[in-house]
Amino acid sequence: MKIHTSLKSILSFNFIVAATLPILIVGSLSLHILTQSMEAEISQRNLILAQVLASEVERFLEEPMRLLRQIRDIADGQFIRQEQISGSLQTVLGNYKFFDTIMMLDQQGIVTHLAPYDEDMIGNNMSYQPFFKDTRDSGQACLSPTFISMQTGQPTLTLSISLRQGIIAGYLNLGVLGTLIKKVRIGDHGYAGITDRDGVLIAHPDTSLVSQRMNIRNVYVIRQAISGREGTFPYSFRGVEKLGSAVILPHSRWIVVVAQPIEEAFAPVRKIRNIIWAGTLMALGLAITIAMLSLRKTLNPLLRLAKDTQRVAGGDYHFPAYQKNYREVDELADNFKTMIEAVKTREEALRESWEKLADRNRDLKNARNYVKNIIDSMPSFLVSVDTEGRIIRWNMHAENFSDKSWKEAKGRLVTDIFPHLAIQMADLKASLQKRLPVKQEKQPARISGETRYHNVVIYPLTGNGVTGAVVRLDDVTERVRIEEMMVQTEKMISVGGLAAGTAHEINNPLAVILQGSQNTLRRLSPEFDANVRAARECQTDISSIRAYLEKRGIFRYLKGIEDAGTRAAEIVSQMISFTRPGDSRMHLEDINDLLDQSLTLAASDYDLKKKYGFECIEIVRDYDSGLDRVLCSASDIKQVLLNLLRNAAQAMPWDGETDGPSRRITLKTGKEGHQIRIEVQDNGPGMPENIRKRIFEPFYTTKGVGVGTGLGLSVSFFIVTNNHKGTISAESEPGKGTRFIVRLPIENAEGEKFDADFFPSEDEC
Repeated sequence: MKIHTSLKSILSFNFIVAATLPILIVGSLSLHILTQSMEAEISQRNLILAQVLASEVERFLEEPMRLLRQIRDIADGQFIRQEQISGSLQTVLGNYKFFDTIMMLDQQGIVTHLAPYDEDMIGNNMSYQPFFKDTRDSGQACLSPTFISMQTGQPTLTLSISLRQGIIAGYLNLGVLGTLIKKVRIGDHGYAGITDRDGVLIAHPDTSLVSQRMNIRNVYVIRQAISGREGTFPYSFRGVEKLGSAVILPHSRWIVVVAQPIEEAFAPVRKIRNIIWAGTLMALGLAITIAMLSLRKTLNPLLRLAKDTQRVAGGDYHFPAYQKNYREVDELADNFKTMIEAVKTREEALRESWEKLADRNRDLKNARNYVKNIIDSMPSFLVSVDTEGRIIRWNMHAENFSDKSWKEAKGRLVTDIFPHLAIQMADLKASLQKRLPVKQEKQPARISGETRYHNVVIYPLTGNGVTGAVVRLDDVTERVRIEEMMVQTEKMISVGGLAAGTAHEINNPLAVILQGSQNTLRRLSPEFDANVRAARECQTDISSIRAYLEKRGIFRYLKGIEDAGTRAAEIVSQMISFTRPGDSRMHLEDINDLLDQSLTLAASDYDLKKKYGFECIEIVRDYDSGLDRVLCSASDIKQVLLNLLRNAAQAMPWDGETDGPSRRITLKTGKEGHQIRIEVQDNGPGMPENIRKRIFEPFYTTKGVGVGTGLGLSVSFFIVTNNHKGTISAESEPGKGTRFIVRLPIENAEGEKFDADFFPSEDEC
């Protein structure tokens, strides 16, 4: 009988391979200790080299200082005459090349002696130089900050000590230090450098950095040295990681640095580390090989079980029979087989539920889309809000009404998106509290600079646990304007009838006045015998009577009565003609005559509110007397011209001001190709472009309430473009007046009208 071995026992046995752990621990500790030791040794080596170099630099500075002290002792001991000092300084300068210049200054800082001798420098005042002040105040030898000599181009400093009667100073050439550090080589890429106490480079293998007086005080190793710390520090310079050892010179506080790339400095450490790691990895590889060979036999049944479970996860619920291997694996396989049968049964039930749920979701989605399409198709503005007035949903008409997308508007206050609904918020709260709809008709609101009217209905939502309300708006602006127009039209019809009746009534007394004035003139005429006889019967003659009447101006008055009566009769005739139902039949008409007739009608127009009259307007006629006659409806064209004249008059200021240009309307006619061009131009305030583009729209008006209905120009546009196949346009600029241009096609010689459609372009309308 085959014994079932425990998987736990096999794994416990195989994990004896954990002996690899000591290998790792020993290898890591050895590597760490050795690395630390070698890194410390390398750092100490570089630091010692920096200290040696610092000693050389210190000796370099001591020799010039010692030389200056000797010169001071000679000068103060008066071992040499004053006139020989300059020569002696020149001799010293020739023997010791590290000085570029040596000078002696008196107590006031005046140059008294100089080598090499420069007559221009003798007598110069150097008291302003820092080295003079520092040496005079301290009484000690001083080193100035370094600088680049303009004579040699080398880094230089001023070395100065005090005399009994002044100061001796020398310009010390530091170029020797550059030669000194170039001799220092550490590996292939290591080098040495020197900076002053402020971090400015004095000596460096790259002499261009010295010439630029580069300040590297922000480099970590220099920053540590400036703060007073000596030692070896890692740092980065120009993108290269380096190891730097810094030493501070005691007197000058200069900094000597020995630098080497870290990669090069620790190359031996890296080599030893690689050897140790190679040995450790070989030991680990051997241990892992043993573990893998041992685990393969153990894991094969588990891997097969994992593969079968993956196939089951893909939907294949056939689970094969397993060969008996390990007790734990066999129990796991049996339990998994039982679980697969249960999952298979539950999945079949779940699949049926999913199919039913998918059908219901599809029906719900179709119903939702159907309702949404109905709501979006409604011409009304619909917005659903919660109890706080925040937007929950809206229809397409509401989205088009706003300047926001649904994503931007969702969850925001309805008054933020539609400010004109602010006055309805009280009705919204009342509807929610009382759970009753609220209706408001013809509510005005300013939208895009225009007054619009809406019927507003607010429906509270109370069913199925839903709270909130639906706000419905129907734009009834056109209906309100049509109602206003109908009222105005009824008034105009009444006024027209009254005007016609009044005109007929006026005609009778006018006839009596005209007849009386004419008969009076006839009965004073000497051409009639009856007049002569009647004068003789009264013991006078007709000539004396006429002379008396002429002298008293009676004939002039009678002529004025006759002319005024005739003019009044013409105006009454024009009014009767204008109020009579129009004759839309086309006849050949003279446009100039129609303009004059329209002016006659307009001259009788008087606005009681604006108190304007055409007698206060200068009329300028610029007619083309050679115009062809036009086939048109005279009454329609006169209506168009009268509308244009009234608009021109109403546009002018009538508030009593006298400043500015006089009121003027210019009428101009002319021929333009196969058309007659009529211009009506005023010198009023003009209008902006946004208004000019809309003046021919029905019901659009910029006049106050009661002044206009907004139909005059739209009717004129219809008459010209539709009835006469012409065009009408407007040109205007604010402050420059307005000009309306009407173009009508000309009748040809055979009486046939040109059949081209002269509809206005978008710019003209």
